Amino acid sequence: ENKKYDLFIANINRNILIRDLEKYSDSIKNDGSLLLSGFYVNDISQLEIEAKKHNFVLKEKREKNNWAALRFTKN
Repeated sequence: ENKKYDLFIANINRNILIRDLEKYSDSIKNDGSLLLSGFYVNDISQLEIEAKKHNFVLKEKREKNNWAALRFTKN
């Protein structure tokens, strides 16, 4: 189905998140949110670069004990 959602949450490693960003983008409404977690602080820049390619804008980042979480909005 071609359903679109307001919010999508993914808690998994960086490589899978990057691989699936296109699918997440296809599943989220414009102005919807994407919450990502389950990766290290060192992965933030790579995830942000890849997310931009799929019309996501970084709105918030959190870090704790070398783990990170990001909140994006889809344009």
